[in-house]
Amino acid sequence: ANLSEANAPGGVYHAVNSGEATWYDLAVETLTAARISSRVVPISSEEWLTKAQRPAYSVLATERYRSLGFPPLPDWRDAVRRFVEARTSTYPCN
Repeated sequence: ANLSEANAPGGVYHAVNSGEATWYDLAVETLTAARISSRVVPISSEEWLTKAQRPAYSVLATERYRSLGFPPLPDWRDAVRRFVEARTSTYPCN
């Protein structure tokens, strides 16, 4: 089933993988999945100079999506691993 078949009321639904991660976590997991050995140095939001204002905590909530009976999606780490596998099989680095 999908949202259009679920007779979902209008609005914003976040259908994202389970768990939460920082940009640092995502970088480390991506490099690990790609078997790339590299040091990733975390920095604070204050050290990342940008004109855009960012919230301190901005994890997407899936409660509204889940309230329609949809199961949680797999953990984000699984999605990263599958993405890297798909990309490296299509565009091998070696």
